[in-house]
Amino acid sequence: MSNPMKFSRILVVLLLASEAWCPADDAPGPQLGVAHIGGRYAFSERDCLNEGAAAIRGLGARCVKVSLSLDTDSPSPKLYPFHSRWPEVSTLEALADTPHYRELFDHDFDTFIMNSFRPGRPAGYWRDRFTEADELAEE
Repeated sequence: MSNPMKFSRILVVLLLASEAWCPADDAPGPQLGVAHIGGRYAFSERDCLNEGAAAIRGLGARCVKVSLSLDTDSPSPKLYPFHSRWPEVSTLEALADTPHYRELFDHDFDTFIMNSFRPGRPAGYWRDRFTEADELAEE
């Protein structure tokens, strides 16, 4: 079983590193980020992943959180179904290379946060048991 403190140390390092990227004297004004995962609506004929991203960017947000996942519970094609034709893919890299995600990455965001889960497994599989083999597969 992996050391539960390992994740905490990584998180602390990432938080400390993020301050190095944006020193206080060069810090931008207030930042707005919006999560866009699993909406149950559409306002246009545009694919829902990019319709939402465009609306979020229109609000002035510079950061967007989306799903980029192929888990068995809620893969991205299931979370962004409206006006979308998703090709069959088996890796996260291939999913990120689909036309919907390519268009998303062309939006003028400073930061993309991807909620990703390992292909072919339920999103919460790790809650019951997380082995060293699982840890290696996740890396």
